[in-house]
Amino acid sequence: MQTNLDVSLKNTSTRPQGRYEWLDMARGFALWAMAVYHFSWDLTWFQLVDWPVTQGIGWRMFAASIAGSFLFLVGFSSVLAHSGGVRWRRFWVRLVKVAGAALLISVGTHYAFGSGMVRFGILHNIAVSSVLVLPFLRLAPVINLAAALLVLSVGIYGYSQPVNAVWFWTGLVGSPYNAVDFVPVFPWFAAVLLGAATGQVFQRRQMTRPAIQSEQWARPAASRQVVRRGLAWCGRHSLLFYLVHQPVLFGALWTLVALGMLPDREELAFQRSCVAACEASATQTHCEAVCACTKSALQAEGMWQQAVTTQPDPEMRTRIQQTYRTCFLQNQRNTEESIPGQ
Repeated sequence: MQTNLDVSLKNTSTRPQGRYEWLDMARGFALWAMAVYHFSWDLTWFQLVDWPVTQGIGWRMFAASIAGSFLFLVGFSSVLAHSGGVRWRRFWVRLVKVAGAALLISVGTHYAFGSGMVRFGILHNIAVSSVLVLPFLRLAPVINLAAALLVLSVGIYGYSQPVNAVWFWTGLVGSPYNAVDFVPVFPWFAAVLLGAATGQVFQRRQMTRPAIQSEQWARPAASRQVVRRGLAWCGRHSLLFYLVHQPVLFGALWTLVALGMLPDREELAFQRSCVAACEASATQTHCEAVCACTKSALQAEGMWQQAVTTQPDPEMRTRIQQTYRTCFLQNQRNTEESIPGQ
């Protein structure tokens, strides 16, 4: 029998029966945030930018928030999907799909990164967490919240330094692998439990009803409707989106670089390192002009490829330094002449 809560959550006129559009939209938003992060990583891989995507604290917090949102939605969705009891057939079908996709990611990254392959990434965690969360669906929200805090604490403070190749996926022991994506059970299962507790509160207090039935939600502006439906579509096909987005983004960049349609990576790398060294004695604007002049002079003199592709010998290094000094002094004179009264 369908409850009043089920009716308030479902909008059968705008999406397939049994889907929750607001939840699909949340998942779609998280997917696009992930795509932004991965595209930024791709840009650094091709040396088109020098953003600290893997080490910068802001970038790491961005990546952590994305992973946490996915796992939060796993717990939240589990409550709504199994509110009347675990739907085992649906559960096993979904689990097999996620586990298969996780295996595909491991195989693909093995060929792409070798020893840096993904052994326990976000999809692996989602598959395991989908099983681990089931017993918690029958507990009170406050117990799940307490369990989330416990898992988080154990994951942070219960970490053991000794390396273990068998139990590394738990997050409680050191990992012998340096993977491009590693999302262990501890402390990340805390996000799943937090999602489950939140889903239980939403379900019991019917906190979603006002948003679903509001006039603004029912009849949004055309632009918002396009965005809403786009996000919801991505959320409904989240696994496909996850598997396809990175090959598409990475492949597109590789193609553009191979065709020479993007800035030369060697020139960008030279400009960045040159400006960084120059800024110890001049302004950024001055250094950018000096380094661009140096690059052009080296190219005109036929020394460019030797300067950037091989380790310069003492004679080549001297010529590069002389070219740099010439450009530095020339740009300094031009700056002084452009200032009135000089």
